[in-house]
Amino acid sequence: MGLAQKVTKIGKLSTIYMLSTIIAQVVGLFLLPIFTRYLEPDQMGIIGLAAQVILPLSIVVQLGLWSSLKSHYFRTDKSVRPLMVRTVLLGQLVQTGLICSLLSLVGIWFSERFLPNLPLSSERVYCLWLMIVWGCFFQAWFRIATGLTQLHERAFTTVFLTLLQLFLRVGLGLFVVVYLGWKGFGRQSSIFATIVLTGAAAFVIVWRYGRGGFDFSLFKKILRTGLTFVPHGFAGVLALSVNGWLLNKLVSPAALGIYGIAVMFGQLIQMPLNSFGNAAFPTLARMMKDGSAEARRQQSRIYTLLIAGVAVLALGIVLFAPIAIILLTAPKYHESMYIVPILVLAWTFQGFYWIASNRVFYLGGGLWLATATVSSLGVGIALGFLLMPPYGMYGAAMAMVGTFVVRTMVILVIGERMYPVPWQLWES
Repeated sequence: MGLAQKVTKIGKLSTIYMLSTIIAQVVGLFLLPIFTRYLEPDQMGIIGLAAQVILPLSIVVQLGLWSSLKSHYFRTDKSVRPLMVRTVLLGQLVQTGLICSLLSLVGIWFSERFLPNLPLSSERVYCLWLMIVWGCFFQAWFRIATGLTQLHERAFTTVFLTLLQLFLRVGLGLFVVVYLGWKGFGRQSSIFATIVLTGAAAFVIVWRYGRGGFDFSLFKKILRTGLTFVPHGFAGVLALSVNGWLLNKLVSPAALGIYGIAVMFGQLIQMPLNSFGNAAFPTLARMMKDGSAEARRQQSRIYTLLIAGVAVLALGIVLFAPIAIILLTAPKYHESMYIVPILVLAWTFQGFYWIASNRVFYLGGGLWLATATVSSLGVGIALGFLLMPPYGMYGAAMAMVGTFVVRTMVILVIGERMYPVPWQLWES
């Protein structure tokens, strides 16, 4: 298959995946006037903090099993793949259940330390902690289900699952906030209910992709590889989580609520990258398995096109965000428009990181990826403590820029050492 055919195939799948992303973003933007009207910034801070805490906890609960399955999938004989899926499914069922039970017990004593400074009673803080922990349990199945449909290039199934979760979340959220008049805690309860429902449906889908029973030796192999991805995944998402957690603790939940609106626009860069990555991974994996000079040239051109796309998208978001924030949010959230350009710069570098790390991920270099994410996490925490007290939300945004710049620079060096590609678009 030539480069043009590969790009066309990736573009077709990316467009389908992008459909759910665009719908999610459009729906999210049109809901801003409603939720920013009914919820005060400190109530939005409850939802924002829960969203940031669930990210690193999900990595802990899953122990890298999905990342390991994805890394091994195309390097494993087709006849073994169904057994691998069933083994991962059963192994993660037991593993996540035990870890979530342990975290639930820990939360009895420490939930208010994990979720500080919230306008909630101690009992509700613990209930919020339980929703976060067990949300990780059910979200694990959803992640595997959408991932497997992407590996099999069943784009419409992936979109259906994503939109199902989106519209359940929107419908329940509007019901509890607008009709019942619940605040941030109630909104988070509706999010948890959505995760439970879609997670249960995803479990059934993953079961059908598998075959056979539980192979302990195969599980040990996958788990060993998965554990190498945990430091990378944990540090990768922890950077944003710690950024929000520190802003909540050092400044206020209201600041986090306003900052969360700006983060929403900065993360717009990541959305199409995720769609492209899900669509491109099977093709890029086969190209790396080939490893020829021509395959590497084609791969580098795909990456170069993507870099140009990230730059154009970043410029568009910077121009679009102020208008959208003024039109779609209540005046108490308008300050977020001044933070968006800083966060767009941060996520532009995160986009470059994703491009450079793709090769390392395929080769199973979880510990090498962790070198980039852990080092950048240390930089982000240091910058957070330095910049947030005097500059508040602006300091938090500048800390994110520093985090992603360091991450990108480190992985560029590692990627070129592990699997060099000629970074060019056209033949010289």
